[in-house]
Amino acid sequence: MWLLDENGRIRHTTRKVLSTDLGVVRLKGAKVGTVLRSHLGHKFLVVEPNYLDFIEKMKRGPQIIHPKDVGTIVTYLGIKSGDRVADIGAGSGGMTFYLSRIVGKEGKVYAYEKDERFVKILKENKKLLNAKNVVIRREDGKNIREKDLDGAVIDVEEPKGVLGPVKEALKPGASLAIYLPNITQVKELLEGLEGWIKVSVSEVLKRDWVVRGKVLRPEHRLLGHTGFITILRKFP
Repeated sequence: MWLLDENGRIRHTTRKVLSTDLGVVRLKGAKVGTVLRSHLGHKFLVVEPNYLDFIEKMKRGPQIIHPKDVGTIVTYLGIKSGDRVADIGAGSGGMTFYLSRIVGKEGKVYAYEKDERFVKILKENKKLLNAKNVVIRREDGKNIREKDLDGAVIDVEEPKGVLGPVKEALKPGASLAIYLPNITQVKELLEGLEGWIKVSVSEVLKRDWVVRGKVLRPEHRLLGHTGFITILRKFP
């Protein structure tokens, strides 16, 4: 069960009693939308977790694709409900489980991850989010078995090694997002590329603002570069 406290913090538990710094909350009979009070009188709302709630509580292994980049990737891929998508180099599943929400119950996300440690984390996070539409494969994506996929994401050190198999797995005209930390890697990726149309190469910068009383100013620290997003479309 997921709860939102009056301070905006998310809580998760599988028990019937939750002990917090705001008091003890009894969960028996509660459902989404129920307002509960701790023994100290503080309010808790039972909620359906959103993506950021999940990111806060998920188990981490390798660095995940940052949420500011996830939105751009999904937009360019054009993924929708009922689609089938591959996530190559799934890691902890930050991208995987966002895709699983987009494609919904009628869709599928195939998470390819070769590292056994990260596969274990993926399985734990799948259970945490109850993502029944995610299929986890302990493979590197070079032998991807799906066909006619609606889109794919690659987040591995050497993406060229899986470009061929992924291209064969995608529908004609389907989009692929490749996430890389360095622009030199992007340059190497695009050299001699065949069978693809390059749509864009971009990075996403995020600047929050302080809005408090009469104070209206940007935050002193900008959330800058996290990775380069290369979007390709399969073209004969």
